[in-house]
Amino acid sequence: MRGALAAEFDRARLLEEWSALYARAAPNFFQSPAFVAAWLAAAGEGVRLLRIEEDGEPLAMGFVGGARSLWFGETGRPKFDRLYVEYQDFLIAAGEGDAARRDAALDALIDGAPEASEFVFRNTRPALTAACARAAARRGLDMRVLLIQPTFAVDLAEGDLALSSSLRAKIRRSLKRYEERGPVRLVPARTAEERAAAFEAMIALHEPYWKARGEPGAFADPELRGFHERFIAAAPEGADLLRFTAGDETIGVLYNFIAGGRVYNYQSGFRAERDNQFAPGFTAHWLAIRHYREMGFSAYDLMAGEADYKRRLGRAGETLTSLVIERRSVLQRARSLARRFRSARTRQT
Repeated sequence: MRGALAAEFDRARLLEEWSALYARAAPNFFQSPAFVAAWLAAAGEGVRLLRIEEDGEPLAMGFVGGARSLWFGETGRPKFDRLYVEYQDFLIAAGEGDAARRDAALDALIDGAPEASEFVFRNTRPALTAACARAAARRGLDMRVLLIQPTFAVDLAEGDLALSSSLRAKIRRSLKRYEERGPVRLVPARTAEERAAAFEAMIALHEPYWKARGEPGAFADPELRGFHERFIAAAPEGADLLRFTAGDETIGVLYNFIAGGRVYNYQSGFRAERDNQFAPGFTAHWLAIRHYREMGFSAYDLMAGEADYKRRLGRAGETLTSLVIERRSVLQRARSLARRFRSARTRQT
């Protein structure tokens, strides 16, 4: 195996190779060809390709962005990286030899960027976290863990059977109250116009919640909002928007990603209710769980974070770790990294 870190590469050829390797890998939305194509188009020219190959065939691939600080799977631009990619790992074909390929890829990264003083990995899956620890020990570098987050998902074979009796009662009560306003529906956005309208409706519901808490919301940056608008338009098979209505009123919108039979709940927006008998979030997710189960999906992934609704709806899954590998300790850079990390540590769901 040999590896290289390249600042210049043929993007069309890369996407062909990426698609072929992804077909042999375990499905992961954030590595899906549709998402990677959209991400690369938005990332610009500052992204470098990390590629491990044998006899000319790619065995592992990934991207880094930034300069003195290299960010794995991200651009190194704080505003755009609020996109918040999860389940980070190298793209590797499923099978034996995964650990050796990750080790080779990390060695190629460290050797290929001698100017970088630190390598930042956010939301890494357990196998990549372990590989980073091995690389730091092998190369005599420091590794610091910045954040550890659980993930939660609903097994759609179980559906809502895992919900507690108290949560079931809460959802039934909420549904009954919403039915007083008219028929309750979960309406998928089918056409390009419906998807665009649902996305706008979600932002209109999402932003007031976060602004009231002194935060801008996940779509305040025009570049990031534009990325989502283009992705929703270009990849209807990968982006799913569901509108939760009661009568003629939109109560909430769920923005989900789809890959490999798995649904990833990425963002949402809900109407604020003064009466606590209404539970718009729980009700929308419950309707979505039933909807996707009927469609034959395997899991409804609530992804990383400690939010109460995730714990109550789903079961704990793998742990995602954010960490930094440092060539040397620089207090000023560490403080800068900590400030930046705190400002974009989680998705604003």
